[in-house]
Amino acid sequence: HFGIVLITWRIILMNDDYLKLGSVFMQKTPNTIPLMVVGYLPVHPDTEEMYDYLVVLYPQGWISDNSLLMIDHEDVGEVLFDGFFDKKTDEVMNKIQALE
Repeated sequence: HFGIVLITWRIILMNDDYLKLGSVFMQKTPNTIPLMVVGYLPVHPDTEEMYDYLVVLYPQGWISDNSLLMIDHEDVGEVLFDGFFDKKTDEVMNKIQALE
C-alpha cells in the first residue's frame, strides 16, 4: 500500500494539472470560500477513502483538525494562486523514485 501511495504522489506532483502546495482555488461547486492545498493523498479515517488533496479554508488556514477538508482534483475550479514547487521538491521526488 505504501508503494502505491508513493507512486501516486509522484504522479500527482509531476503532472502540471495538479495543484502545488500552497495553491489557492475555488471548488467547481458553488462555494464562496477559497481553499488552499496543504497536503496530498489524505485518507479519511472513517471510510479509508483516499483523496487527492488535503485543504484548508483560505485565508483562515488551519484552526483545528475539524478545519481540514479532503477533496479530489476533479472538484477543483478556478485557480486563484499557483503554489510552490522548487529544487527541494525535485529532490524529494527523486528519492521517492529511488524507492520504487
